[in-house]
Amino acid sequence: MSRRLSIPSCVVFLFLAGTACAPAPAPQALTTEAPAVSPVPARAPSDTPPPSPTVPPSATPSPAFSPPEYPHITLPRLGRLREIFQTGQGSGKRSAVFSKVGDSITDNNLFLAPFGAGDYSLGEHGYLQEAIGFFSRENARDGNSFVNDSLAAREGWRAEHVLSPAKAQAPCPAGESPLACEYRIVRPAIAVILLGTNDVMAGTPDFPDSMQTVILQSLESGVIPILTTLPAMIGKDSEPFNVAIRELALVWEIPLIDLSAALAALPNRGLGPDGVHLSWVEPAVFEPPFLKHGMTVRNLLTLQALDAVWRSYPLAASG
Repeated sequence: MSRRLSIPSCVVFLFLAGTACAPAPAPQALTTEAPAVSPVPARAPSDTPPPSPTVPPSATPSPAFSPPEYPHITLPRLGRLREIFQTGQGSGKRSAVFSKVGDSITDNNLFLAPFGAGDYSLGEHGYLQEAIGFFSRENARDGNSFVNDSLAAREGWRAEHVLSPAKAQAPCPAGESPLACEYRIVRPAIAVILLGTNDVMAGTPDFPDSMQTVILQSLESGVIPILTTLPAMIGKDSEPFNVAIRELALVWEIPLIDLSAALAALPNRGLGPDGVHLSWVEPAVFEPPFLKHGMTVRNLLTLQALDAVWRSYPLAASG
């Protein structure tokens, strides 16, 4: 059954004008088909119905716990993360598995894969070893989550493509989108999402709508979506797209990695010679010479985000 999504009007405006939203009325949820989790935004349109009841937790929460805080990573309130997580657990999502969703900046063997293969050096970031161990212990599909070939990440894809059954590849059946297929087969608790590079190149006007659909389908599936802002591509204005991504993360109360801000001070803004893809030399070695490159910084920030979200799990699910 198809439905029309109502994207917050301020997000559409800021996407076009690059300005921030004004405060909105009390949060309300979009209407969905029997949602497993009520996707309660921090700010939402006033013409939507009130939120449905949330799913009560089944695991014992860890007492008085707050996830770690990392630069360039924004987390929602702990209760929001646990609400989504518990809904996913109720529908068979696997706590030690995450999915990767994106384009060629994600669909490559430099992004996260070295950590699943044991080819990395954490330097002073040894605290991330626990998270690496946790997410390495279970196969996603054809390997652990770090090395797994995601069905929802391919070179050249725009945001709308992960939602299009025409873009799905085997083993996805006809009529199923790459995102739905990835979530069904892999059953992840978390999705790391970077979409929009090719939308910037094409000037896609409906990017915020596509991104909101990705977010909503993730929440309905009980998957915690971690959004990532786009690199500042040479000769292209990605900032309106990043403003929309930041605002959607705020509206839907989901984690955000502000990669664009983290890359701003790096040589060539963390980009390689083509001015689009991230620069890299030893992308999984967290030592100062290599942290001047975009892919190394993205790997570090993504591991930190995974670490923070994992540590927000209820105690019984985080071991």
